[in-house]
Amino acid sequence: MNLKDLQTSHMNQFIGKHMTVFYEQEKSAAQAVFDTLNTKILSIAQDLHLCALDVRHTPMIYVFIYDDLKTMHEKYKILVKKTPDEWVVGTCEDNTILLVSPANPGDDHDFDSIVMVAIHEIVHIYNHLLNPDMSLWMDEGIATYLSNMNPREFGYQCETIPSMEALQTKDASVFADIEGYPLSYLYIEFLTKVFGWDAVVELARTNDFEKAFSQSERSIYEQWAAYIKNDGDLFLSREKSFEK
Repeated sequence: MNLKDLQTSHMNQFIGKHMTVFYEQEKSAAQAVFDTLNTKILSIAQDLHLCALDVRHTPMIYVFIYDDLKTMHEKYKILVKKTPDEWVVGTCEDNTILLVSPANPGDDHDFDSIVMVAIHEIVHIYNHLLNPDMSLWMDEGIATYLSNMNPREFGYQCETIPSMEALQTKDASVFADIEGYPLSYLYIEFLTKVFGWDAVVELARTNDFEKAFSQSERSIYEQWAAYIKNDGDLFLSREKSFEK
């Protein structure tokens, strides 16, 4: 795909060592995204143990920031080749990120949360370098965790815990429907607290629970479910669950 297909007329750009950010009229908002990603990109690579790959030699990342959600969704169709859900404010494909401007975040976001989305999408790119076959659950969980999208910060409360089988979904819409974004964050949080971050990266790299934790996926799932249920501020129901 030609990158020009993702541009609008008269786009400007910031060019850094690891990324190029294209933007429309909202220059100061684009500058904030550019500056934040520049400060985060190497630490993300380090968190994922990618230093040996030498990020200086990885492909340039291209970030396109659009001043309104409608334009971003139109370009999404070109990049992803499908129609986005209305709530989508950012996405990535290979080494290309699309983002609505933090200056015009829509009804469900603010300036800071869109900047977090930009970090989230950068993590996806590096996750793919670590393991192109990483599960959607781990990919989103790590991206949400490393971009500090803690669901407790916005008062999230869990009513049901999806089954272990539901965690295997490869469908982004199904993932969202089972509250995958907050719950996958809590999954990574649990794994980090109990087994340590290095073990989380090992699972992300290998997809092998026995190698990462010396336990089965079922055992890890059951411990995580108990972790959620035992948090009175998070888990609201003692009766409802997707597990039958």
